[in-house]
Amino acid sequence: MDYVCKEMIAFEHIHSIGRDAIMVRQGVIIQKNYIWKTGERYCLREILDKQVYTEAGISLGILADVMFDRASGEIKGYQLSDGILSDIIFGRLTMPLPPVQAINEDRMIVPQSMAKLLHFPTEFE
Repeated sequence: MDYVCKEMIAFEHIHSIGRDAIMVRQGVIIQKNYIWKTGERYCLREILDKQVYTEAGISLGILADVMFDRASGEIKGYQLSDGILSDIIFGRLTMPLPPVQAINEDRMIVPQSMAKLLHFPTEFE
């Protein structure tokens, strides 16, 4: 069994999360973490930069960021990149969290219906 995410900050210790930093409630609270690769739980660094495809093999982009609810820590969606030039000109696409997804070493596969739900983020997201 593979261990991943050797260190972590528990969500309850996070005071706020900004674009470039995470503010914690007290001192140093990095702790050891042992999460097994079960197909259900992944570290953020394991899913970032993966190519995202639909079940039909259509490329939706590269998983560039994860959006989550600041109050609960629940993942709400993904931001997908179509390359740096496209990101600068058009911005990144946002995709709500898929009901199911398959993740392997180099790609994430999501239901075909997710292609229709891609959109550019609004100022309220």
